[in-house]
Amino acid sequence: MKKIIAFLLVMTIGLVLYGCGDDSALEEPSNTSPIQDTETTALYTSPDDFNGRTFEFSALVFEISEDPDSDMVALQAWYDIENYDKPTIIYYDNTSSLDFKQDDFIKVSGTIDGELEGDNAFGGTISAPTVDATSVAIISAADAFPATKTISVDETIEQYGCSLTVSKVDFTKTETRVFIKAENASSGEMSIYSNMGVLIQNGKQYETDYNSYYPEVSSDIKSGAYSEGVVTFPLVNMENFTISFEGYDDDYNDLNYEYTITLD
Repeated sequence: MKKIIAFLLVMTIGLVLYGCGDDSALEEPSNTSPIQDTETTALYTSPDDFNGRTFEFSALVFEISEDPDSDMVALQAWYDIENYDKPTIIYYDNTSSLDFKQDDFIKVSGTIDGELEGDNAFGGTISAPTVDATSVAIISAADAFPATKTISVDETIEQYGCSLTVSKVDFTKTETRVFIKAENASSGEMSIYSNMGVLIQNGKQYETDYNSYYPEVSSDIKSGAYSEGVVTFPLVNMENFTISFEGYDDDYNDLNYEYTITLD
């Protein structure tokens, strides 16, 4: 529901995608320095103050408009991905023929070109900074939420022909991200409850967080198949902890996988 409401607030920007800019945007900017993270609040408050400044950022696409007479594409994207906030208009000469889709994560490099205003679905006026992009790349969710620290694990536990591998653990600004692979070399089906994993640190237990951004491990895995995905927990301290997952095989043998994550 939050995402739907947010979309309604900016949906009519698409009506004026190719009419952006004003005479002030034609003036030679006096400051072309890169916009820093500490300046983004001011950017989304007064975009015209940042004309000509370079901006590199990640965003989540929610609307695509293409010019039928050229290779130009206009993307509407959320700069604040987690809160579906800070709409941004990105103009890109799509010579690479990238196939943009709704909910794509993108990495953008470009230049601020003022502010675009439009009416929202409730009769109010909203605004968004516009970016003339020099490059736009489709990226993974993990790249959109970069790790501040990564712990390489590469540990596999096998039981009854059913194995689970933890390849690495990422700490981001908001979460603990665990990359896992379940592989079934048994003759029957393997079931794994990756979304019911448990993290324990200093005696405190944490349950998995729901996160729709990352690929999920299948709960039921056929014989000879495997599934890879990402499990997220709340952000924990930079200290040692254990993570564990449970499941069962086709003969209803319990599968118990526990890993000790040691930080350097």
